[in-house]
Amino acid sequence: MDFLMIITRAYEVRIYPTKKQVNMINKNIGCARVVYNTALNLKKTFWERYGERFNPIVSHMYEDFPYLKDADSQALAWSLQNLNTAFKNWFDRLKKGIKEGYPKFKRKEHKGSYKNSMMPKTINKLIRNNKIFIPKLGLVEFRTDYDFSKLNIKKIRNITIKRSNTIKYYCSICVDVDIPE
Repeated sequence: MDFLMIITRAYEVRIYPTKKQVNMINKNIGCARVVYNTALNLKKTFWERYGERFNPIVSHMYEDFPYLKDADSQALAWSLQNLNTAFKNWFDRLKKGIKEGYPKFKRKEHKGSYKNSMMPKTINKLIRNNKIFIPKLGLVEFRTDYDFSKLNIKKIRNITIKRSNTIKYYCSICVDVDIPE
């Protein structure tokens, strides 16, 4: 009797977005960076003044940065989540007596990424006619060596859109897969 176990695995595919889609990807990456840096600055200032933790909210940043409303809200929320994880790791290191590792501001550079977890949860709806559905972008052409129909995918967790230093675009699909134990 074969037993199956579920593992989490990521599959990265190269995507070929249109010019309009490239602009939206770049906007999402840039806005996620702005939210991360703004929240880091707020958290740092609050910590230095009061010695307490502070959790900024994205919607409070809309007044100072109105263009954030056009970005993928999931990208913005995940950037705050990433910052909170960075601070948690730093606090854990402080408890061990290690002072290094304070979260750093993200620089504006060629590479970048953002994450989204509000996409279709089945592989048949995510991938259609050799195109992948990405929220706020629509269907984007992609190339891969994986045959997703043969993978025993139980659940799609999230996708991460990445831009490389050479300005190529990738989509990493994080999934739960059944494999023999």
